[in-house]
Amino acid sequence: MITIIGLLWIVYENISKFSEFIDGSFSVSYLFNLGLFVLILTVSGTQVLMHSDQINEAVRYGSLFISILIQIFWQCWQAQRLLNCSNMPYEGESRTLVLYFNSLQENSYLNQDLIFETMRDNSNEFNDFLHRNIQFVITNGDLFAAIKLTRIDTINILKCIPTMTVAIGCGVKVINMVYHAKNIKTLLLKMIKNWNLITGEEEIRILRSYSERGRQLTLIYALDTMFIKFIQHSCAMFAILGYHLEHMADTENEKSDLNLDDKAYWRIISCIRQHKEIIDFVDRIESIYSTYFFLQLGYNMINMSITGTQIVLYADEMFEFIRLMLLALAQLLHLFFECWQAQQLIDHSALIHESICKAAWYRTSVKSKKLIGIMLIKTLETSKLTAGKLLVLCFECFAAVVNKSVSYFTILRTMQ
Repeated sequence: MITIIGLLWIVYENISKFSEFIDGSFSVSYLFNLGLFVLILTVSGTQVLMHSDQINEAVRYGSLFISILIQIFWQCWQAQRLLNCSNMPYEGESRTLVLYFNSLQENSYLNQDLIFETMRDNSNEFNDFLHRNIQFVITNGDLFAAIKLTRIDTINILKCIPTMTVAIGCGVKVINMVYHAKNIKTLLLKMIKNWNLITGEEEIRILRSYSERGRQLTLIYALDTMFIKFIQHSCAMFAILGYHLEHMADTENEKSDLNLDDKAYWRIISCIRQHKEIIDFVDRIESIYSTYFFLQLGYNMINMSITGTQIVLYADEMFEFIRLMLLALAQLLHLFFECWQAQQLIDHSALIHESICKAAWYRTSVKSKKLIGIMLIKTLETSKLTAGKLLVLCFECFAAVVNKSVSYFTILRTMQ
């Protein structure tokens, strides 16, 4: 009994040290962040009240207010989870209190120490500060109630929609990542597994080249970094599979009396399993981002249509014209980048069929050729990402969304 409780004590001390390490790493940065957030919330709330008669300005500052609220809530939520989980050992000790009194005397003292230790909240030093700030935010949430929507017209409404949709899109992205946290963790573990299993020089070179490409893309385009890494890793695995298929019969000796199927057959089976694992990896990416892409395409289409209308309306105002042009280019770039990554996935999955055709399949036995035939049929269907299972993300999708945006822009222009 003493040994078990002693082990539990060691585990608890390790967890406490880990929590303290997290506290030491982020405490100062969170302190400055929260101070900055409070200042921004105060200023933006004041701006909302001052511009309550201007719907576009009120919504702009209101969107900023909401985005900061989401950021603070996210940090408080994670700290609250740590606080709640730190109370679990004390609850477990309380449930088994009867056993402690029936144990040895020295064992009881050890249990009491453990109980008193677990009664201490394992929260970070800034938890109280977090709670005070979130209470401040909640008590000042009536700022938006003071907004008076006066002089509303079509132009002001159109000016507000892009800002609102961008804020909503950021919130949707955060919610989507939280909701699919388990799938994301599974994909990361699969990536680690692939790195550990691959040992060939050429395979490692391919994997490193795509990893480096993903790193460069995340440096250039700092949005959707996780999505970029997943896509580039999928493309790397497709490229490695294509390399294996092209060389599946290279070592076979045509003049030998041995069955040429000995090595090629098992290599083909290994490639089939590898292909199945890659498809499962891509399917998980699809399950994570499908709904998000559907919503994103919708508000991107709306944003580009409205931004195009505003560009025409403010063509004589240089500052507004440049601002709106940059906003339109940013929206186009964001949509193009995601469609480009999805198109790369389609292209790399299509290369598997070509790699089988390039291989020396004619040097294998009959049963190997049967497997090759099945794989040829299977690889005719390329892997792809969709937006809500309705639209396939690719260059054609990008062109279609831009085309629809121009159509809606024309309709909005005729309404002015």
